Amino acid sequence: MGISGLEVKYQSNFKVDDIVITPKLGLSLLGSVSIFYGYNISINKSPFDHVGRHQFSLALLYDKSDWKDIF
Repeated sequence: MGISGLEVKYQSNFKVDDIVITPKLGLSLLGSVSIFYGYNISINKSPFDHVGRHQFSLALLYDKSDWKDIF
């Protein structure tokens, strides 16, 4: 199943700061694992050269009741 999302982050090195908006597209596997690809869009003209524009994310979703027998 295809899914989408939007992430907003604040980045700082205590000298320069930036707000980054990351639209994401991904796939949900088995309803509890999601894989996303996102593209970082800097509001402050990318002051951090070492931070890439592409982002891959893995999200694990679980219900506490599914894990009560394990922990």
